[in-house]
Amino acid sequence: MATQYSTVLRLRMLPENYAVVKAKAAAYRQPLSAFACNAICGIPMVCHLDEDAVEMLIRLGGLLLKHSKDSDKAGWTVPMRNEFLDLSHRLLGIASRIEESLPTESGEDSPC
Repeated sequence: MATQYSTVLRLRMLPENYAVVKAKAAAYRQPLSAFACNAICGIPMVCHLDEDAVEMLIRLGGLLLKHSKDSDKAGWTVPMRNEFLDLSHRLLGIASRIEESLPTESGEDSPC
């Protein structure tokens, strides 16, 4: 007797719902069938937009800190420079918290 490895699941949905699901699958860089299977089974997924956002926040925070060193040449006051540094550190902290909340490559959620 042959072993069956997969089953086809037929699902009806409105065209506008299909468009939403298809767009979400693209955001997760997965084929529609894999996205639907993972979503239905509750398998953690990482949206590439989340990964890109974390990468950009980290880069931006680093660039802000780098440029803050030249703030004396730009004519910044001490309070302006301190606010800039504070916001740069806060941005890096936000990026770190987002990164920690993303699932790991093993598929398990990281502790927040």
